[in-house]
Amino acid sequence: MPPCPKELDQRSPKVKENKFDTTVDCLDFSSQLDLIAFGGLHGVGFLDSRTMRFKSLNQPHTTEVHGVHFFDSQLQLCSMSMDGEVALWDAQKLSVI
Repeated sequence: MPPCPKELDQRSPKVKENKFDTTVDCLDFSSQLDLIAFGGLHGVGFLDSRTMRFKSLNQPHTTEVHGVHFFDSQLQLCSMSMDGEVALWDAQKLSVI
């Protein structure tokens, strides 16, 4: 991953030219949706595995995300943060349910 540009704030990454700087602590792959979900300091991110383009970076948690898991049969994703908070996502809309 390229180094973080100086203008980026530590807590609010910016997506520019399909690149951003953040930590990645966990990831999971959905073969049904061809989607990679990852979690870290700045929330939950989504990457299209066919094009390798970022689709979204969201922060529904108040602390660092330490777990993500797809449930392909329901087209859902579960994310877990350091403080024990759990979020359930619609994996097609990339939004928290």
